Amino acid sequence: MLIQPLIENALIHGLAPQGNQGKITLHIKQQKQQLQIIVTDDGVGLDSRDKNKKSNKKGNENNNGVALKNIQARLQLTHKNASLSVLQKTQGGTDATITIPD
Repeated sequence: MLIQPLIENALIHGLAPQGNQGKITLHIKQQKQQLQIIVTDDGVGLDSRDKNKKSNKKGNENNNGVALKNIQARLQLTHKNASLSVLQKTQGGTDATITIPD
């Protein structure tokens, strides 16, 4: 319930705007007393996603960020010190990282 929305966001918001061309990678690793789940895409990136939101004329503004808010809520219910970060990559694309301490 944590990973699927990140993969879906990468596909829908990252790769679909560029004709579904690109790559999504999933890395899960244990590092320094914490579990890291990292979903990376080489899609259009956050800046382009923001532009698409502003030009969206179908009234879908209410759906923006729902998946990320749901992930954060799930993390807070199960792991109080867990975190979710979403970062723009310098070469385009996005990294979404869930960190869960042991």
